[in-house]
Amino acid sequence: MKILFVCTGNTCRSPMAEGLFKKMLVEKWQEKGKEVEVISAGISAFSGSEASCQAVNVMLEEGINLSNHKARVLTLELLKECELILTMTQQHKQYIVQKFPMTADKVFVLKEYAEKASYFSEKKEEIDILTRAISEKQGEFFAIYHDEIDALRKKYDRLREELQQIQRDLNHYEERLESETYPERKELERLIGDSQNMDVMDPFGQPSEIYRQCLSELKEVLEKVIKKLEKEKNQ
Repeated sequence: MKILFVCTGNTCRSPMAEGLFKKMLVEKWQEKGKEVEVISAGISAFSGSEASCQAVNVMLEEGINLSNHKARVLTLELLKECELILTMTQQHKQYIVQKFPMTADKVFVLKEYAEKASYFSEKKEEIDILTRAISEKQGEFFAIYHDEIDALRKKYDRLREELQQIQRDLNHYEERLESETYPERKELERLIGDSQNMDVMDPFGQPSEIYRQCLSELKEVLEKVIKKLEKEKNQ
């Protein structure tokens, strides 16, 4: 079985979930746990980016080394390879389902998968009809616009290196801004928070203690995921 964790940039939550889940599977299932392949990717990641310093440090406290982590960009090929896709937020799930509808029956928000029954299993026939229709239209579209799209992709590849440096520079300022506005944003979250929120908290740009809270949240949810997988395996 191949499981994919997805977040935005693949430098915080998803690599933390990947590393933690690998460790938990081996602790729970011993050698059987190694048979499950666990990876992570980012919707808008820059390939090769390192995990954030806070994520590396907090995970080292758990005996998990993320210092060699290199961000992976989410692709259709990667989605097709995986039997289960777990996103950190509802927004990530919506993005994948809208852009890659043929994967809809195996994409879940992490907390949704851990705590709720699958909506898609009840709607499989309807989903199959819609995904087939979308796939046919996508095939017709790309047949017409293949050359234009190919030229744009080549241009994108030429610009990627420059964009990566710009992104690193922007991240520096974003982290500073996130840190300076942290108390106000936490109070705002408290005031407008949704008790039914299924998202995993985002620690990016925040102090290490927030990364530890994120790690604790991931542990709790992944425990439920393992129990769910065990139950499904024994059925």
